[in-house]
Amino acid sequence: MDTAIVAGSISDVVQTERKSLALAFMNVETVVIVDTSGSMGACDSRGGKSRYNVAVEELSMLQGSNPGKILVISFSDEVKVCLNGVPYNFMGGTIVGRALQYAKQYDLEGMNIILIRTVSRWTNTKRWQLPERTRTPSTLSTLDRLTSCEVGNF
Repeated sequence: MDTAIVAGSISDVVQTERKSLALAFMNVETVVIVDTSGSMGACDSRGGKSRYNVAVEELSMLQGSNPGKILVISFSDEVKVCLNGVPYNFMGGTIVGRALQYAKQYDLEGMNIILIRTVSRWTNTKRWQLPERTRTPSTLSTLDRLTSCEVGNF
């Protein structure tokens, strides 16, 4: 388990600003749900890095520029809130529905919810795509506000 604390993560804000966890959560504006299934271990991202490592790098930059505003949740076969800002690397299967059901508790007025997941290698996705407010009723009916970010060969 990674014990590093990303600058700008919820844990970082709690420690540096000496806030309670409850107060830190009140400032969260975006929930990022990150796929950490086995496919994220593929080393086909920029610089030959794994998809997981690139996602961690990108999330670190986002949290650093938005301190205390981003809550990271990782998922595979299981779901875990990652207060330290580093997605827990499960490396199992991909059960998106379980992650979305878990994230429903954060589906509050004004909250942004972003899903980062892998796409099959047969797609032509070359970089992350952030479409405006994606909603697929068959799989995302529990969330009214969702942005989907697909990680392919970028």
